[in-house]
Amino acid sequence: MSISTKLYRLSSSEKVYLIDSDVFMSIKSRDDAPILFAGILNLAKAGYVKTVRQVFKEMKHDPILKTEILPHKKLLEIKTEDQYCAEVAAKITLISDQAAHLWPQTGGTTSDPADPWLIAVASHYGYCLVTNENKRSTKKIPAACKIPGATCECISGPHFFYATGIVTAFDPAHIFPADFFNN
Repeated sequence: MSISTKLYRLSSSEKVYLIDSDVFMSIKSRDDAPILFAGILNLAKAGYVKTVRQVFKEMKHDPILKTEILPHKKLLEIKTEDQYCAEVAAKITLISDQAAHLWPQTGGTTSDPADPWLIAVASHYGYCLVTNENKRSTKKIPAACKIPGATCECISGPHFFYATGIVTAFDPAHIFPADFFNN
């Protein structure tokens, strides 16, 4: 897949988006998936889209994402020294105290889940976290993004695609109305 140089609605002063694995997973079977993947990669190339290494671990067994996203790991992944700095580590500690539910219980699939890292990195660097997790749940990323000392902006995948101009109209089939109108 080639990456165009189109920057959509962003300029050099715009925000950086940190993408959760569920956003990649939710678009993989859509008819417009190639356009959405290309848009994400284009923004990553310009430095506006990133993710944490744990997201790649969550996607490594998916055949579509293995082809579409994993080859671009270097482009998308936040630098190791930026993810594992002392300030992010302090936020991880805070998140583990306030939102222990983000780590899987015994029998979980990974002992190093992406969710706490996404929140800690987004909070420390002022990135906007993009996830499709339920905003009304007290056990999901959007709730944890409100923890004092680890707050960060959190938006949905459809909101991200529209805000960046990757798509120019909301598709009602992909938006939960309560999330859209109660933002």
